[in-house]
Amino acid sequence: MKIAILPIVIGVVQLLTGIGLFRKHRLAGRHMFLWIIISFGIIISGFLIPTKLITVISNFFGIYNNTTFFFTMSIIFLLIINLNSVIKLSEQEKRITRITQELALITVQSETD
Repeated sequence: MKIAILPIVIGVVQLLTGIGLFRKHRLAGRHMFLWIIISFGIIISGFLIPTKLITVISNFFGIYNNTTFFFTMSIIFLLIINLNSVIKLSEQEKRITRITQELALITVQSETD
């Protein structure tokens, strides 16, 4: 069985980066969990996923180059993460608007009393 070194290196670097960001309080705990799962998934893929299986899967999707397949899957994964971030951002904007409106109402009520 051939071990792919690049996914292992990328996974370890990503894991160490995530731990460093978490220790500096720049990455929340709920995001750290996702970061760890993705890192270990990348590391394990370097050990367990045989090249022949990757070729079969990429050929099934009509992609005949494994590098192109990984690049395409990476872009799709990043788009999903981006969509999730935009949804959370929209929710936060709605909360900020609601809180600002409530604060304005409380301010007006306190000024009239």
